[in-house]
Amino acid sequence: METQVISKEIYPGVLVHRQILSDKLQEFLVENKRYNTLDFEIDFSGSEGIRIENSHSLTINLEILPTRTQPIARVITEGKFFINSKFRFNICPPPADVARQLIAEDSDDILKKLRMSSKIFKNLPINKVSLDQISSELKGNNFIDPDFSPSDSSIYAGYSISKSELIHWRRPTDIFNDGFTLFPDEIEPNDIRPGNLEDYWFLSALSTLSERPQLVKRLFFSEEVNPDGVYRLRFCKGGEWVVITVDDYFPCLPQGNPIYSRSFNNDIWILLLEKAYAKLHGSYMLLRNGWAHEALLDLTGCPSENLLFDSKKARDMIDSNSFWGYLRELDENGALLSACVTEEHFENSGPRHGGLMPGYSYTILQLRETRNEYLLNIRNPWGYFEWEGDWSNKSPLWTSELINSFHPELGEDDGTFWMSLRDFLNYFNSINICRVKTFYEARVHGKFLRLNIDERSCVISKFYYCLDIPETTKIYIGVHQEDERIFGADSKRTYLDIGLVIFKRDRGDNPVILSYKSNENKREIEIEVELQPGSYIILPRTTGCRLRRPINAAIEYPSLLLDKQLHPLFLSTIKDIFRKYDIMLKGELGYHEFKNLMETFSENITQKDFDNIKANFCSTQFGLTQEGLVSYFKDALSKRGDEKIWEWLLAVGYDKDFFSIKSRVFMLSLHSTSKLKLTVRDAVKSNLDKLATLELLKKYGRKKNDQADVELLSLVEPDAAAFTYGVFNKLEDKSIKPTLDCSKAKGVLISTMSDIITVTLPPKTGEILAHFVRVDENFDFRVNFVYTIT
Repeated sequence: METQVISKEIYPGVLVHRQILSDKLQEFLVENKRYNTLDFEIDFSGSEGIRIENSHSLTINLEILPTRTQPIARVITEGKFFINSKFRFNICPPPADVARQLIAEDSDDILKKLRMSSKIFKNLPINKVSLDQISSELKGNNFIDPDFSPSDSSIYAGYSISKSELIHWRRPTDIFNDGFTLFPDEIEPNDIRPGNLEDYWFLSALSTLSERPQLVKRLFFSEEVNPDGVYRLRFCKGGEWVVITVDDYFPCLPQGNPIYSRSFNNDIWILLLEKAYAKLHGSYMLLRNGWAHEALLDLTGCPSENLLFDSKKARDMIDSNSFWGYLRELDENGALLSACVTEEHFENSGPRHGGLMPGYSYTILQLRETRNEYLLNIRNPWGYFEWEGDWSNKSPLWTSELINSFHPELGEDDGTFWMSLRDFLNYFNSINICRVKTFYEARVHGKFLRLNIDERSCVISKFYYCLDIPETTKIYIGVHQEDERIFGADSKRTYLDIGLVIFKRDRGDNPVILSYKSNENKREIEIEVELQPGSYIILPRTTGCRLRRPINAAIEYPSLLLDKQLHPLFLSTIKDIFRKYDIMLKGELGYHEFKNLMETFSENITQKDFDNIKANFCSTQFGLTQEGLVSYFKDALSKRGDEKIWEWLLAVGYDKDFFSIKSRVFMLSLHSTSKLKLTVRDAVKSNLDKLATLELLKKYGRKKNDQADVELLSLVEPDAAAFTYGVFNKLEDKSIKPTLDCSKAKGVLISTMSDIITVTLPPKTGEILAHFVRVDENFDFRVNFVYTIT
């Protein structure tokens, strides 16, 4: 009898061959054309008149190796028979040696394309030109991002972790056998499938944002799949909108699925958002652990905050029974709201009381009232745990009358649940508030600058901002500094304490402080005020104590080059320089901005020189891009040597370990319900910073001495672990010479260059002595204050 073969492809690259060898013998083989291992099962249950050779079971399990054809069962038939076969299998990563070979082959191909891409886009501003122009330049090849390439550095840069898994960079065309889309027909909050990156803070914010799909889609420049694999997104980072262009290579298991977050369906919007957000910070690993309200701000650009229930603001509302009204007002005004269950450092992994989980944010969907209760409808975006207390899905409190009135979804495991306000305040720690609204918006550049005057040092805002209000306006004012999560900032440009003062400009000589946001040591601060028609001054503040090289920082003096490439910290420093001089926030340095930078280096440059630089380095028609400035530094390093570049870096305010010690860039954002006029003025020659601090000392300071003719005051700002000492001469006709000796103080940073501060005060005047920041648990602030009358 001639062997008859019946073949069927049961999955792309997986075939089952049924060989009829004789009237009484058939053999089943599995052909695995994939590079994955298959954990394969064939089940003959329901068959009649058969048995399996060398087996007492009708179910056979076998591991099928990559690119192999293996026999799985020989079926012996007896008399009248009927064969019923079912196949089940899991696609597993290939063996390590096979995986390494596959990854090496793909990596070689990626490397070739990367070299080509780097050459094409050397002088072409990727984030500025159109996507069509990028596709045209590729000439049929797919795009590989030269600035965030498919390599280990894009995963691990800036994060101390040992590499323990094989990473296979794959495109959607390789991942999804059945095709893929950019977006599903409808974006759903439960679409998000977390990976093993531990970036739930970002994914929680993304899930909250997904309650309004248009807010997700507006982050993308296009809603269509790009066949060349080039995608462009926008984020609001550090207070300014930035454009990020990425390719469509994603880190996957060998021949497998993405290892980080993805959709439950075959769409790639989550993959792209997470990748672009990782590029924005420097690597995927830098996205581990964070705060959802910060991600909401990055995703919307709208005023966002995390309100702790044990804060004074929240406690005052809770104690006065006005918290529910506050939530209702936020909801009615369109704010995105989510609640947090937090544990310190997210260390606890087990269910919290009632089934809630630490480290997650839960989106607030509805606020409803019954005769006796305030109720919140909440979504757990992951759907794994739900509330089990009062008003839960199985609670007897749900009467038929309430069900008919509220129409609650009380099905199991859908991720939504109801909770009373009382339990909400008991089991959650805080709420994230993102005020999504159509605002009048302004964003302007700022810089904190160290000034050294007569052996005294202070750090002030280089600018103050004049605000003209034509009508009564609610306004949100934010001061934003570089995120410490970003590579380089985490170690060399840590947060300054930041705050702000709002002055009302009257006809008198000195403006009057209208509102004050105490300094905090965090990424951004925000103040909400209602301003009457008139003129105002906004002055950002800092003690400046952390604008320095850390006291115990190791002396490393790294080279400017590492493995023939710019040292990653040098590269991060160049990007920081670019931000400091991109005054107009156009993502490029125009002639005057670049000229200012070169003058800081004691270099002269003409318009003709600048035109030649634009012609040779990545630029637009109007200015040098960040990539162009990086290339300019690299070229200068090769032509003029390390010593000259270090001169430049020292001149612009970095030490030999790349610590930023002279200035720090920030952004000022304003969101208002009415049009406003904002003017930027130079604050260096004004006395506004001194005036603000002295007025705050008078209004909020505590007296630290007993004398009548002189007053020593201390202003404490607890959220910054900061305090300021100032002195006032109360005498009508005599000067005084006070001295504050801090030489025995321990565990503090001091803003001045000396720990013994002496000033001379004319009659009826005041002076700031120093700012201090506590940095050590063994804090011991011993000072000696004396003065003489002159």
